[in-house]
Amino acid sequence: MQLILVRHGHAVSEEADPLRPLSEAGREEVRKTAALLQAQGFSAGVIYHSQKERARETACVLKDIFCPQARLVEKEGLAPNDRTEPLAGMINQETENICVVGHLPFVSCLVSRLVTGCDNKTLVHFRTGTAAVLEKSAAGRWDIHSVVQP
Repeated sequence: MQLILVRHGHAVSEEADPLRPLSEAGREEVRKTAALLQAQGFSAGVIYHSQKERARETACVLKDIFCPQARLVEKEGLAPNDRTEPLAGMINQETENICVVGHLPFVSCLVSRLVTGCDNKTLVHFRTGTAAVLEKSAAGRWDIHSVVQP
């Protein structure tokens, strides 16, 4: 099983738009990341994204380019400072490949929790638009397979 964790693309400032949608540069970051994930043969059956506009837009771009067959699901518990344990527990029960679009520090903490068992180590530096691909072994251990940056 693979888990693809993506930090949303660059967003406009809160002053420009309080909803903070993706900027054009952010859309381009996500398009590049999606194309790289597709070229490397990764896939996902579902794309979970947070309730924030920039994460939803990132998920839509990923779906269009990287995995058009995936289901898009808005999910609670993916906000920047949410606890990682609930999602980590759910992911560990899944059998299909999953993509999760979220925010810092959440995505970084989730990688740490899955790989090391605690969420306070920085194993991947998530610039905007960055994806980390984790693989779960038959023994149930998560390892970082690759990091894709735009």
